Amino acid sequence: MSFRTKLLALFTLTIVTAVTLVAWGVSAYTRRAFELFDHQRTDALVAQFRREYAQRGEEVAHRVQGIADAEATIRMAIDLSRPQADASQYYNDARGIAQSQQLDFLDIVADNGTLISSAEWPARFGYKNDWVTAEKDWNSQGAFLGRVEMPDNVDLGLLAVRAVRVGEKHFYLIGGQRLNQDFLATLVLPESMRAVLYRNLEQGFVSSELTDLHGQVNQADLFAPLITEVQRTHRELQKTINSGSDSAAGSETFDAIPLQGREGDLLGVLLVGSSRQDLVQMLNFIRALALLVAGGVIGATLAGPLAATAANSSGSTQQLIAATAAPSAAAGTFKSNEDATHEAGESATVEAQENSGTRPGGGSGKFTPNEAAAHESSESAAREAQENAGQRPTVP
Repeated sequence: MSFRTKLLALFTLTIVTAVTLVAWGVSAYTRRAFELFDHQRTDALVAQFRREYAQRGEEVAHRVQGIADAEATIRMAIDLSRPQADASQYYNDARGIAQSQQLDFLDIVADNGTLISSAEWPARFGYKNDWVTAEKDWNSQGAFLGRVEMPDNVDLGLLAVRAVRVGEKHFYLIGGQRLNQDFLATLVLPESMRAVLYRNLEQGFVSSELTDLHGQVNQADLFAPLITEVQRTHRELQKTINSGSDSAAGSETFDAIPLQGREGDLLGVLLVGSSRQDLVQMLNFIRALALLVAGGVIGATLAGPLAATAANSSGSTQQLIAATAAPSAAAGTFKSNEDATHEAGESATVEAQENSGTRPGGGSGKFTPNEAAAHESSESAAREAQENAGQRPTVP
């Protein structure tokens, strides 16, 4: 391997290494910047959810408090506090009151926990709600997340409880609104992000309970490992989920935030997802640009030596052609033998050639020496040797 080839190989390796290091550095910086920006967006969306959640809870508590302060409610409480009061006459009251206050759930409960009227399940009239009587100061508490028994299933609601006191007795109002995909519609989602709600109302993972703005989530089973882990730990987690054939471009990073009830039981999981497609496209662009730059530099480096080699090869070929076309015997400067004895033996033609500076006999053709005795006697030994060798003499 020539020195030039070694130098070219070293230069090429240096360029490739430098471009690779720069591309790696830019890719690493881009990835960190994207992840930081993505983390900030996720935090902002979670904070927005918590504000909406708190605001919705305050609205629910305010509406239930308004029902408790209503004159009709106080009259009903006084009537029900009398001995032998007939609670059945209030069987349908909860439904009308709930509609007027835009509540999805409303239960009216007696002092002993007996259900007097229910907006969501009227047939439960007479059932006991023991949990509501265990708390003595509902009026100072805010809204909370809770399970709501329905005729066909279990629902998830943001609930508030208010107590109406008549004498020594308390009557309870349990009102609330559903927490479902309609609540997610109140969130302002940045581009390439989405919010998903899982309602943890049954044991294990139930794919139908995973919803977003458009309803049930497609490929819900992909979320099963993440939801199962949150169910086990009750802690915030993060996981990347691949949902397309291109695992990189179709991946999303989800932050899972557990939603707990009054007693710390896990009732839901908020999933905030961010697509990684923009990051993948940016990294692919950086790699392609690095390859383009490296290829251009290497190509420009190789172009100079290759052009020089081609020029040298062309020059050598032309010299070879010129050398082949010119007879070797014509090389050198002719000097005639002006010795008097030599001159006496020359013909008029040879003398004319010598006088014009032309080698006698011309510069080409077969050489025939002058073998006249008078001519031979004046020749030097070197000239005679050239003539004997069949060469055109170049010395006297």
